[in-house]
Amino acid sequence: MILVHSLQFTNLGSVSSIVMGLAVVKIDDPLNIPQIGSRTIHRDSGKVIGVISDVIGPTSSPYAVIKLREGVYISIGDRIACEARRKGGRV
Repeated sequence: MILVHSLQFTNLGSVSSIVMGLAVVKIDDPLNIPQIGSRTIHRDSGKVIGVISDVIGPTSSPYAVIKLREGVYISIGDRIACEARRKGGRV
């Protein structure tokens, strides 16, 4: 596992289901949708658990789909954070 100290993360939401290496997370703030490919961390451990692979559901109540890293174990209800949205375009 990788601990991330130098990146900024923002609250994403809580895990609502886990299936075949994917976790579905109910997004807390529908106005703050994460970018596809953003890294995600477990709020309690601070360890990287995977990347956002999709955002699904209605715009008023979206869910993030996280492709979990191999060997990662999380539970329904666990709180997840994601990499803060980058400002600007390419560098």
